[in-house]
Formats: sequence, C-alpha cells, structure tokens
Amino acid sequence: PFPMVDGLSHPVRYRQLLRLADAVTVIVDRLSEFVPPGVPAHRLEPLVDPALFHPAPADRELRRRLGLGDGERVLAFTGSVTFANAEEMRALYGAVRRLNLAGTPTRLVRTGFTHPDFARSLGFDPAPFVLELGFRPKAELPGLLALADALVQPGAPGRFNDYRLPSKLPEFLAMGRPVVLPATNLGAELRDGEEAILLRDGSAEAIAEACLRVFADPELAGRLGRRAATWAARRFDPAVR
Repeated sequence: PFPMVDGLSHPVRYRQLLRLADAVTVIVDRLSEFVPPGVPAHRLEPLVDPALFHPAPADRELRRRLGLGDGERVLAFTGSVTFANAEEMRALYGAVRRLNLAGTPTRLVRTGFTHPDFARSLGFDPAPFVLELGFRPKAELPGLLALADALVQPGAPGRFNDYRLPSKLPEFLAMGRPVVLPATNLGAELRDGEEAILLRDGSAEAIAEACLRVFADPELAGRLGRRAATWAARRFDPAVR
C-alpha cells in the first residue's frame, strides 16, 4: 500500500466532487464511466507543438556524444519512474536486457527522475543497457526521440492503462518513429502493424519481440513511423484542431 498524498485524487471523496461538478473534462473516453448521470462530460486531449515534435533525421553527432555505437539499436523513453509505473518500467528494462543477451545490441536512452530503489529491484545491473540522462529541458527531448529505432510505452490493457493517456505518447507518435504501446487508451484507436505495434501482453518478452519485429523489417518500421506521424497530426496538431 502507498500513503495518500495531496497530489492524488481521494479514493472515495472524488465521487462526491464529481456529483457537485457542473461539468467534467476527461482525457480519455473510458473515464466517462465515472461521471455521474446528468453531468456533462467533454473529452479534452493534449496538443503537441509541431515546431518541436515532428519527424526528423537522427543527429549523428548527438549519437556520438552519447556514446551510442554505430551498430547499436536505440530505444528512448522520456519519462520518470514512479510507484505507479515501476512494474511496467521493469518490463521495459528487462526487454532491453533480453535484446542484448540475444545478440541485438540495444540501448535504452532515458530521461526523467528515477527512484533510487528502482535499480535494486531489477535483479541485474542496468548500466550496460540503459543511458540515464536525468531531467532534461523540453527542447532537448525531440533530438533524443529522433535517435530511436523504436519508442516504447510499456504496459498492457487493464485498469491502470485503460483509464489514462500517458503524456509522452502524443509526442512519440508525432516524431514519425515506430511506436510500441499497449492495446488500450490511444492504442485502442490505432491499427496494429499499420500505425503502431500493440502490446496485449506487457511482459519483457513481448516488448522484446515487438522491438525485434521492427528492427528486422525496415519497410514495416518506415510505414509505422509515417502513419503514426500522420495520425498524430490529425489528432494533436493545434492547427488541425
């Protein structure tokens, strides 16, 4: 169990708050299940700044500065490890380890904060497979995402992912790189193998298999990236909305 904190909704009192509301905004449609009858609800999704997040070639000099090898595959994850996503992040780290042990050199480039106990919970040393950059300015994130051979949002359908929209996903999709994500929230609206690779199993094995599928097929990777960027532009570009 985790202690209640002021920054999270109360597990019981939020229902009374919703009953008192004149209207409610939701970030994904499934959250409308919690809106009391008779209270208007509107889906209010995030937007993406196309001046920052758009398809762009990888910066070879940035690769060199980060110490990424010429034959090394890159995954990127721009987000912190918290109590809420620690299990999913363990699966992502485990997938990167599996890829390396199976003969596919792969590095996970990470930004964001990480709880100091997280590495100890893995059961292996992540340092050879993961580049931890810590908290970085927003303007640096597109360059890091552009390095990726795939962008992975770990997880699977279930009560945690069905009712949320991971904040990095719109930016991942806008970058024109192959995206691997759970088959829920935004993934429920994307076609598997066309606009993304969908995870119905959030295990390290499933993530590694999805990455290998992308790595082994440049035509698939290109199609996924192009169609993801087109989908994201229709959905999250302020000029379109």
